[in-house]
Amino acid sequence: MLARCDFVEYFYSGIEAFPSMKEELIRLIASADMNMDRIIHGDFNLGNIVEENGRYTVIDWTNGQFGDPVRAKA
Repeated sequence: MLARCDFVEYFYSGIEAFPSMKEELIRLIASADMNMDRIIHGDFNLGNIVEENGRYTVIDWTNGQFGDPVRAKA
């Protein structure tokens, strides 16, 4: 079973130290209408793509989770 991406925790770990900023961030995220219903890699970068004989494979899915593919590019 894949985890569901906790956007705030994943991209803003440590925000708990700034309660007013966290409150505003949560408000902004709620207004973004994110769809956390697609499988995302969670650490997509060139180091996680291998090529062999003209075929590309995405590797290292240890951070795979349900998330919003539009926001997962960050």
